Amino acid sequence: MDAWKQSIVTLGVDAPLEKRLGLVLYKACGSMFITSLTTASAFASNAFSPITSLKCFGVYCAIVVIVDFFLMLSYVPALVIIYQRSLKKHPACCQCCNCCTFCEIPIDPTKLRPTEMWFRDKFAPNILKLKFPLIAVFGGFAAFMGYQSTQLKRPTSSEFQLFKSDHPMEMYDLQLKDKFLYGSTTRSMKINFVMGVEGKDNGNHWDPFDDGTIKFMPDFDITPPQTQQALVDICTYMRLSTDLYIDPCTTVDKTESNSKYCRMGHELCPMELLKTWVTTPCVDTQTIDINSADCFGDTCVELLRTIPSRSTCCGLEFPITDATIFKGCVDDLTSLAAANINDYSGLGFWFDESGKLSAYTTYFQTNKEYKNPFNDLQQFYGNLVGIKDTFREEASGSGGWLDEVFFTSDLDFFDLQRSLSVGAYNSAGLSFAFAFVVLMLVTRNVIMTVLSLFTIVCIVCSVVGTLVLDGWELNIIESVIISVAVGMSVDFVAHLSHSYLHSPIKEREVAVTYMMKTMGVSVLTGAITTFVAGFFMIFAKTLFFYQFGFFMMMTMVFSWMFANLFLAPLMGVVGPVGGTIKLNNVRPSIG
Repeated sequence: MDAWKQSIVTLGVDAPLEKRLGLVLYKACGSMFITSLTTASAFASNAFSPITSLKCFGVYCAIVVIVDFFLMLSYVPALVIIYQRSLKKHPACCQCCNCCTFCEIPIDPTKLRPTEMWFRDKFAPNILKLKFPLIAVFGGFAAFMGYQSTQLKRPTSSEFQLFKSDHPMEMYDLQLKDKFLYGSTTRSMKINFVMGVEGKDNGNHWDPFDDGTIKFMPDFDITPPQTQQALVDICTYMRLSTDLYIDPCTTVDKTESNSKYCRMGHELCPMELLKTWVTTPCVDTQTIDINSADCFGDTCVELLRTIPSRSTCCGLEFPITDATIFKGCVDDLTSLAAANINDYSGLGFWFDESGKLSAYTTYFQTNKEYKNPFNDLQQFYGNLVGIKDTFREEASGSGGWLDEVFFTSDLDFFDLQRSLSVGAYNSAGLSFAFAFVVLMLVTRNVIMTVLSLFTIVCIVCSVVGTLVLDGWELNIIESVIISVAVGMSVDFVAHLSHSYLHSPIKEREVAVTYMMKTMGVSVLTGAITTFVAGFFMIFAKTLFFYQFGFFMMMTMVFSWMFANLFLAPLMGVVGPVGGTIKLNNVRPSIG
């Protein structure tokens, strides 16, 4: 709309509407295209996030921005033309032009508006006069805030906040819940190694409720002797890892049902159990009711290996070299446990509908807690990867299923931390790259593109640095905000850069003055209105509204300051003196 008002000064009050609209679209379309495309790309970059909610949010916002751009090029101009040709001619629509904000007061085509004259005669000369101090001050400030932005911490709480920290509901989750037994999230994590199942999410990545389906590996086979021994060794490695392993039989509540089977319930090593069972001499086997026996932990395992009285699957050498005998003994042991152990939940040997051994699991209790700091869990995760890799080396030659061996645990919070830290910066990097491409294609000027992108980097660093100083952590909401920071920071820079290149006189200081005269009002108005919108959001109790409002305010402040007080002086020093975009039909004067 500001370009529409400026068209009167350029073309005169009596200019045909078609010519005025053509000039407006010519001047505004390029900068709107840059800002819309870069903002949409910033949101769309979240589509590469492994977090489904971020993917959906990013794509939705990108579509909104693109639709808004096309509406600004089609619907809004149509409304302006309808108003100019119809409504404006009827006095009833505007009885008093002085009190009607949308009535155009006749303007002398040779005169500028007071705000445009201020930007041309006061603001532009001063920033050009102080260009070197401004570049030094804002450059140093951006460097300091850039360092602060690298100090952004991963989340320290696994709770997803909906309200501010001083809200009673959040105070309970963040400070009080662990003081109540029923609400405590302090628990030791169980690690579960899974074999024979594809370790891939084959569900719909855009649907958070689609968990996918289990797909077994067709070549899964644990009968080779080296694989049997490697599976026993996993148990040995875990128990020797004193910084990871905790004996579940020392921590189990003995009043719980089946607590005496802690070595087969809270911890399970199926191949080790099979080894103990098949190597028991046949003369030592007996038939008793293990559920009524007075045993606990290891003594129950010792008792289980002796039952039932049998002449097969006993007195064997381990590993078992005969695949048929191995499979038969696995079936017998599984059936024995199912028939003799109350509340039987499986021994880790999993069969498909046809009775084929299709998967194998082994799990252990660890001394790591769900809420341990990220660095501790990262070391924990690395140790588990090392155990998995050692097993794959020992069992090499057993088939391609070894490549799909994976482990699961209560690592949701750790994975969220890792995904957020990687995803946020990847999204920001993609946004920077796309902004560079768009600026380069539209401006077709390397110097202007580099200056613009450098300014955008300074804005983003200043915004993120401010968020760090305010105590923000990299959680889901913060990840969304950081990923779109590039898109929201590019607007003012793109408008000014586009206007600079449209200057009819290709001299640095003259082009800067023209840029300030034509775009200074629009940029300032946009900054104030967006800042005010963010200001009212910070009073919300909902955390997202508060944080996004604060982010909008900081983005507008730094975007306006760096665009006008850093980029403009840079253009006055090293700006391009020969633009590639030329005005062929309209060449408005600076004066």
